[in-house]
Amino acid sequence: YDEFEGLYLEAGLRHSMPLEDTPITLTAHAHVAYVSGLSELYGASGGFQHYELGLTGELSLNTLFNFSKRYGEWSFRGNVNYTGEIEEDLRASSQLWGGAGIALRY
Repeated sequence: YDEFEGLYLEAGLRHSMPLEDTPITLTAHAHVAYVSGLSELYGASGGFQHYELGLTGELSLNTLFNFSKRYGEWSFRGNVNYTGEIEEDLRASSQLWGGAGIALRY
């Protein structure tokens, strides 16, 4: 904000869906970003820059291997996301990305 006197605001929704009788939870999310104050840099006054849609799958290792949550909640997580531009003047790029890893919540 200080360098370019602009504003970036991102808002979104997230919903988790546990699959019954399995150690799997799917979480869907959607975000949209708004920017303003970029007229000096890009010649655009602002607007909705990009959106993001994604899905995360989580497999509970505690449930799968039947061990206590006393030492934390272990899970294997994988996600896939898509980011798309809304207004071309605001320099957002479209991309598909994702990842996987092991998570520990204690």
